[in-house]
Amino acid sequence: MENFVPQATVLAHPSVKVFLSHCGQNSMLEAVWSRVPVLALPFSADQVRFVLLYGPPIQSYSSYSPRLRTQPGNARSLVSNGAALQLPSTNITTEIVAESLQRLMHDKSFVHNMNRLAMVLEVAGGREKAAQWVWLIANHGASYLIPKELEVGWFLYYELDVWLAKLAAVALVLVGCWIAVRVLRCCLCRSRKGSAKVKAE
Repeated sequence: MENFVPQATVLAHPSVKVFLSHCGQNSMLEAVWSRVPVLALPFSADQVRFVLLYGPPIQSYSSYSPRLRTQPGNARSLVSNGAALQLPSTNITTEIVAESLQRLMHDKSFVHNMNRLAMVLEVAGGREKAAQWVWLIANHGASYLIPKELEVGWFLYYELDVWLAKLAAVALVLVGCWIAVRVLRCCLCRSRKGSAKVKAE
């Protein structure tokens, strides 16, 4: 028994076929780097979901009141990319675990998708590129990396102006149809009254 073994070294061993993980950020990246499919059992935080802050740029901590938006977390990202299976958070049985392990070990699509994700990670540049970004942001800030759409108000962020324009267009069509029906009914009533008057004479 060992008191500690480096996780990355274990994952890099060719005998490792599946990684049972809570899907923290480091564990997820190490699994992708080692191209090992994941059996995910997330518990909290980024493992389950990301909570993103959005709103106007931070001027001061006291005056900034961010709005929150959740995004699927690490486990869900791997599952959606076909590189992992996720265990239920409750009522886990040995049958579910065994079936999931069998799928991950024998279905080659999981390894294929992990290889694809690893290639994307390699293109990102690794530690050297990360160090460059840390230095760049530390010396020049990160305001230019913030998408402009995050700086707009909630009304534009959720494209409510576009939806209101669409609703107005639909309302105009409905009003036009209603007016056309009313005019048509009036014309038909007048025509019938005229026909009845002629017959009476």
